[in-house]
Amino acid sequence: MSDSTDNRGPHALNAWLLIAYIALLYLGQGASLLESFLNDPMWRDMGAEDFMPTRSEHIWRIYPLLVVPLALRVPVTLSLLWRRPHLFPRWALWVALAGHMTGWASSGFIQTALTEHGFSDALFSRLVVTDRWLRVLPFACEAIAELWVLRRVVDELAVASPEVSE
Repeated sequence: MSDSTDNRGPHALNAWLLIAYIALLYLGQGASLLESFLNDPMWRDMGAEDFMPTRSEHIWRIYPLLVVPLALRVPVTLSLLWRRPHLFPRWALWVALAGHMTGWASSGFIQTALTEHGFSDALFSRLVVTDRWLRVLPFACEAIAELWVLRRVVDELAVASPEVSE
């Protein structure tokens, strides 16, 4: 009978960090794209009267779906810099971290301005444009790079575990 516990020590931690990173990446990517392409343009259509009450309610509902996963990506990415599986290039983590910081800065400036100033056609236009360049594009590049890393993992697993014939 084999022991089902994982006795690989540091390698298991590296693997779990990679799994957490990829899970948070794609969860955040999905929620972020929904926010970017559905909700952000909708704010402009709402009108000044309904904007602040709806925004106030919306912000607290979006936290568990978008903000928390994106916030957790930062410490997981930093941890991967020091506990990096050998298949994950260090440069990809630095690029990911730069993308995280760019996205947070972009969101922080514009979202804070919308909360402070309320309904503003100019801020909505700026939000949509900067969101595409400073959040969606880096996020998409990171997601594509991680598909490449996943492909490397699958290739290594295929070599390490030859097919079992039935």
